[in-house]
Amino acid sequence: WSPDGALLASGSDDNTLRLWTREGEPVRTLTGHSDRVMCCAWSPDGALLASGSDDNTLRLWTREGEPVRTLTGHSDRVMCCAWSPDGAL
Repeated sequence: WSPDGALLASGSDDNTLRLWTREGEPVRTLTGHSDRVMCCAWSPDGALLASGSDDNTLRLWTREGEPVRTLTGHSDRVMCCAWSPDGAL
């Protein structure tokens, strides 16, 4: 859940992330990963969402679903991600 409790984020074997309302209605689909999404985590302020994938990348997205940055360098899948308490990169 986003820190304000408004959006739920989920990652899938279909290589996407989805954002959902509290009522379970889909809000948007985030595409960009080329393999299944293993993890996702909201920044402490709820402005950004991080996602890790079997495509060996970590991606950052805005709350509106726009891609911000792709972090590369892993030689294998990214299985977990977390933010620092202050949200710094």
